[in-house]
Amino acid sequence: MENYFFKIGMTYTDKNNLYKDFSKYIHGLDSTLIIGKEGLKAFKNQIRDKISELEQIHSRCKPIQFDIYSSYKKDGSFHVSCSGSFTADIFKVKQNFESL
Repeated sequence: MENYFFKIGMTYTDKNNLYKDFSKYIHGLDSTLIIGKEGLKAFKNQIRDKISELEQIHSRCKPIQFDIYSSYKKDGSFHVSCSGSFTADIFKVKQNFESL
């Protein structure tokens, strides 16, 4: 089973209440282990759903530009970009460590 790890790399100053609320949400997901490809799909959909929810609450704010795309490394990882808010990576876990 393939597992993934979500890690925020860089954050920016929140420019409005929409980004402030989204930042609180996304920081709650930092360092999350995602189990399997179905879990990865659900994780991506959950973030998109949260963005839609927050955009309805803060309808006067400019919508969030959110993208997930395959890493240039071609190792099964993904880069996550949210213009004006944060950048992150979803790393494909290569192996589990077990102490001897």
